[in-house]
Formats: sequence, C-alpha cells, structure tokens
Amino acid sequence: MSNVLKLSLLVWLLGSHAMLFGQNDSIRILPQVEVKANSIRYAPIGSSGLAFDKNTFQKLNITSVAEMLGRESGVFIKSYGPGSLATSSVRGGSASHTALVWNGFPIQSPMLGQLDLSLLPSYFMDEAALTTGGGSAVWGSGAIGGVISLRSESALEREGLTGQWQSSLGSFGWLGQQAKFQFKHKKLAGTFRFFHQEAANDFQFTIANQPKKQSHAAFSQQGFMQNLLWQITDKQSLAAHFWWQDSDREIPPTTTQNRSKAEQFDKIFRSALEWKRLGNNSIITAKTAFFQEEIDYRDSLSGVFDLTKFQTGIGELEAQWQPFRHGSLLFGFNQSFTKAEAEAYGKVASQEQTAFLTGFRFEKKRWKAQLDGRTEHLDGRWLPFIPSLGLEWNPHKQLIVKGKIARNYRYPTLNDRFWQPGGNPDLLPEQGWSEEITLRPSILSNDKKQLDYQITVFNRLIKNWILWAIQPGEIYYSPSNVAEVWSRGIEQQLNFSATIGPSILMVKIGYDYIRSTNQKDIQSPALKAGEQLIYVPEHQAFGTLNWHFKKWQINYQHRYTGPVSTQTEALNAYQLGYFFLEKEFPIRPVTARLSFYLDNIWDANYRVVERRPMPGRSFRIGLSIDFEKYKP
Repeated sequence: MSNVLKLSLLVWLLGSHAMLFGQNDSIRILPQVEVKANSIRYAPIGSSGLAFDKNTFQKLNITSVAEMLGRESGVFIKSYGPGSLATSSVRGGSASHTALVWNGFPIQSPMLGQLDLSLLPSYFMDEAALTTGGGSAVWGSGAIGGVISLRSESALEREGLTGQWQSSLGSFGWLGQQAKFQFKHKKLAGTFRFFHQEAANDFQFTIANQPKKQSHAAFSQQGFMQNLLWQITDKQSLAAHFWWQDSDREIPPTTTQNRSKAEQFDKIFRSALEWKRLGNNSIITAKTAFFQEEIDYRDSLSGVFDLTKFQTGIGELEAQWQPFRHGSLLFGFNQSFTKAEAEAYGKVASQEQTAFLTGFRFEKKRWKAQLDGRTEHLDGRWLPFIPSLGLEWNPHKQLIVKGKIARNYRYPTLNDRFWQPGGNPDLLPEQGWSEEITLRPSILSNDKKQLDYQITVFNRLIKNWILWAIQPGEIYYSPSNVAEVWSRGIEQQLNFSATIGPSILMVKIGYDYIRSTNQKDIQSPALKAGEQLIYVPEHQAFGTLNWHFKKWQINYQHRYTGPVSTQTEALNAYQLGYFFLEKEFPIRPVTARLSFYLDNIWDANYRVVERRPMPGRSFRIGLSIDFEKYKP
C-alpha cells in the first residue's frame, strides 16, 4: 500500500509542477461545454455509440449499468440472475474486451480483466456512454469491443440545495432505497449519494415440466458516493470523488444441483482527485486515484474458501492544446501500480505500467479527422504501438458518413500470469485490427418530427486470443494463446420522435447481426474452425416506445435475443418485454413521482446462462420525492 500511495503522490506532484509553466491569462476563455467534455478521448471521431444521462436511469427504473446496456443497446449481457454476476459481450468479444472507465480511470479488475456490471449502481452515475469499436489507442488494454464510460459529478446550475429520496418494493422480496443531496455555495459544490437494495430472489421456475423454487439466492447491496468540487478560480478547479460499496450474495444451486451453500462478499473502495486548469487555448488536467477491492468466496459444501484482493494506484497528466483554429493536440502520461493477493498466487503479485498517449483532431467545414497513438511499458517490456484513425464526412446537411481503423490489444491478467497451478507468465498480449464504417442519414427533420437512421458495418480480427483449458497430460486448467477470432457484423438503429399537441412520442428500433467465429481448430477446449463463439448470439433486436403526456409517462421496451451455444448445451432464443408507468405530482416545494414497473411482462421461460434459471413476470412499485431550494 505504501508503494501505491508513494507512486500516486509522486505523479501528482510532477504533474502539478509541470502545469505551472506557460499558462498565461487571456481574454478568450474556452466555452463551458469544452471544460465538461474534458478531452477528445471521450468522443472519438469515427466511432459509434450511445449516451445516457441520470434522467434515463430514473425514468426507466434502471437500477444498474447491466440493466441499462441490456435494455437500451445491442450489447449482450451474460447474466446469472438478479443480483448475480453480469458481464458484457460487445460486438462478439469476451467480457474482458470491454473497458470500463469511471471519471477517466479504468476500473475493471486487474486480476480478472473484467468487472461485474451488476455491482455498478446507476444511481451513482450522472452520465454513461457506450462507445463501440476499438478504443485501445485511447483507453488502453481491454478496449477491443468497446468502452463504457461513467461519470459522477458535483454540479448545480444555480446556488442552493436539492435533495431526492426514492423507495421501491417488488416481487421476490425486492426492497430499494436511494437518497441524494446536492449543494452549491459560492465556489464549492458537492453531491452525496446513498443506496441500498436487497431481494430474496425466491422465484418460481420450471424444469422438465416440474415447478421449482429458487433457493439460497438472496442478495444485499449498499454503498455511498461523495463528489466535491472547488472552483478555485474561473480557470482552475479541484474535484474529489469517493465511492464505497459492499455486496453480500448467496449463490443459488444450478438446475443440476440439489442445494448450495456458496456465498460471495464484494467490498469496493474507490477514490480520485482531479485538478484542471484552462488556458487561453488549452485544458490541462492532473489526477490521481486509489482503488481497493476484495472478493471473499466461501463454499462450505465443497470446502473452497477463496479470498482475493488488490490495490491500485494511478497517476495521470493530460494536456489538450489548440494551436490553430481547426486543430487540437492531446498529450497524456499515465503511471499505475497494482498489488494483488490470492492464496493461489503463492506470493503477492504486482504489476507496474507506464503509458504515453498522443492524439490530433482536425475539424474544418464538412470534414473531421482524429489520429491517436499509444505506447505502454509493462513490467519491463514494451507493448506494441497502438494507433487509430477516425474520419467523418458531412456531404449533406442530412447525411453523415464516418469510419475508423484501429489496432487493439489486451495484455494478460494477473490471474492469467500468476494463478497456480496453471498460470502462464509467458503469455502474449491479444492483439489485432478493427475497421468500421457508419452511415447516418436524417430522413425527416422539422419542428415537430425527427426521423434518423444509422447503420454500421464492422470487422475485427484478434490473434493470440487467450483461452483457459485442460491441456493434454494435465489435470488443471491453464491459459494459452491458442485462438484467432474473426468478428464482423451489422448494427442498425432507427429513431423517431414527434410532438403531438401536449404529448411527445419517441420510438427506437435496433437490430444487430454478429458473426464471431474461431478461425482455428482447437482440441482443448474443443472448437472447430468457423464455429460461432459460445454465448455470442448472431441476432439481437430491441425496440422502445415512450410517450410523455403532461405529467404522465408510459414506456414499453421489447428485446429479442437469438439462440446461443454453450459448453454443454444450446440455449433457445427468447423475447422479453418491460413496461413502465409514472405519474408526477408537483406539490410545492417538492415534486413526487409514483411509478409502476413490470419485468418480463410476457412471463417468458428462458435461460441466459446454462443451468441458471431466470425469473418470470415480476413487478416493482416506487415513490420518488424531489426537493429544490435555490437562492434568488
């Protein structure tokens, strides 16, 4: 821990010292929207994606990032059930091929290379964005399929105080409580959030035409987050973020087990400090973070008791400069150090990483271009140089054409390298190239109606894909660079909105076709060349109908997920429906909202993961009260 703190402090001091030079005051100040955008990393030219704000989470009764992606995008969420592990597959990639970024810091586990999306409460997020396609040049290891960027902020437009309290009850013992307080006084602003949710998850399901009841599946999550912002001057600000979370969950038996005693306890602490300064044509940021996470797995039936934990310190310096009207330059330096402990490692494992990032963006009339490059030094060796190039052309005011080509990589996780038996310290990084092109015509656009269509075609080939398997002559699993995976497909989305008298109607329809195949015959695990990867559906479709009328809101979402193969069986396709109804009651000085939510409205009997049942129709009712008090 001392090494982590020393490293973070060192990078912070070096970064702060460097920013004292060459920043003269000027009459011309960058617009406020540019300050919030932070850097060109967050909206790379040529990429496709979706953006969500806190209103989306609240109005659609979304409780976690896993729910957000599973209902609002074409991302396949591999869920083991409510409150259980949930991971993503973006464009046919594995869970380790999606980078997760919180306020500019990667938060996926360095031990596993991924993050449980069910442990990301949407109530803690002010903004969320999904950027699909290769992003390794911008965000580093793991950003092969896409990037999920999350932001938690402290900001009020006016000086004063606001508060919010939400409560919900539902099927299978569901109970949710959430509270938020925000304030702004002169140059200081802050936000405090708290949440608690729990459920027994004792739902009924059917197997072999026999009804059964889920057992040993209860979970409880709680946490708080605090964000503070000090506007030191008109051009300088200092922000601090603190995130603590605790999760206790029982792991239910599979459909082939009679009972289970397995439990898992997750403890999370994340903190970050960010200093930002505006120049006459620049934005310079220095930030540091410290993360500590622990997973305690216990199973008294099998005699497995596994405690793993890690600590990570990160320091980063970033400068964005606009040397001329149409061009912006970005320079970044990142240093991180991780220490991890697991009984299977035999000793404390560590990892030190240094990264250099540069980018150039050009925008003039109908053309935009962005060129990024990244190089990293990891534990004594240089990783391959990672470039990317994005282009955007606006040949007509109602048509946008954009594309991107990028090199991508993912270095082996600590478990891949150090887990015993089986860990392989000689593993090579996964790497390859991706390409995509997008057409976005605006079919109809006027004061009352808007109709947009977007289609993206993508292609990606990744070599040295890491797989864990039992090798000939061995009795344990070990990882090796044996696979070569080709992913390609088409993503389509149609958006329509119309103002009809006092009401607003919004419709969204999407369809994704993805082929993600292994290109080599592999003996262990048994994979034939040309076969679709397990847990990657070829077909996914989703649609949303949203109607606002005065103080009423009605929302219906529908999702189709095609069949998938698994290690033991094929899972059938399924369709899910979600219904949400809300009524707002303005009662000065507060605003109350009463909501009703139905999940799996058509009571589908389905599986997302083999041998893991999913609940049928369920409901939640909720009450939310907002309070606002601003100074005149």
